Order: sequence, then structure tokens, then C-alpha cells
Amino acid sequence: MEIERIFEHAKHEVFEDGYDSVFSRDIEDLVYNKNAAFSVVKSVRVYLHSDNMIGEIASEALRVLGRVKDKQSHSSRLRLLTESLSHNSYWVRDGATIGISSMEDVAAIPYLEEAAKCEKEQALMEYMFLTAKELRDGE
Repeated sequence: MEIERIFEHAKHEVFEDGYDSVFSRDIEDLVYNKNAAFSVVKSVRVYLHSDNMIGEIASEALRVLGRVKDKQSHSSRLRLLTESLSHNSYWVRDGATIGISSMEDVAAIPYLEEAAKCEKEQALMEYMFLTAKELRDGE
């Protein structure tokens, strides 16, 4: 499957904030040009719970899923992101928070606030609360 190849190639990438990676462009291509958003969401969900999950790759995938504009898969992507707020990996929780921020969906506010109350990493906890506040304020 193409998505598995994309995840495999991502192992050799370095992800930097503010720069699109080959991985992120490949994920976006699947969503926009191949109409495979639901398959991507399903594959990311499986990847998050696999033994070979790499936090940085998972985080990047969640960020991308948050920023793509695909109305048909919106609720499915939002569900994956809100579920990922309680993942045991810091990277996954961080990517989920960033993805939710990009989606700008107020339905995520209670999930962010609940996750923030349980978050042990101070900076991420603050970012979760800030994201919830920004969504509430419509920023």
C-alpha cells in the first residue's frame, strides 16, 4: 500500500517546524489528489498503536491531518486528533494539539481542556490550554 511506503520513507527524514517535508507533501497528495483521506486517517490510527511507531513521524502525520482542508473527512480527522491527546507519547500529544489548532474546530475544546489537566509536560499543558482558549475566543 502507498501509505505504508510513505511511512517507511519518513524514517529517513528530518522534520523541521515551518518546513514541509516530503512525508507531509505525500500525505497531502493522498488526501487531495487521490481522495484517500479516510484511508490515511485509518493508517495513521493503526500506526499510532504499532510497535514500530516513531513519535516524530506520528506527530508530523497528525499535524498534516489537522491542516488539510477536506470537509468529508473533517469529523474523522478531528476524532483521531482528539483521541491522540491522551496517547502515551509526548510527540503524538504535541502533534495532535497542533493539528487541532489548525482545524480551528470548537468541538475540540473540552478534549483539549481535559487532556491539559492530565498533561505532565508543563509546556504542552500550557499549549493545550492556550489552544482551547484561542478556539473559544475565535482567534
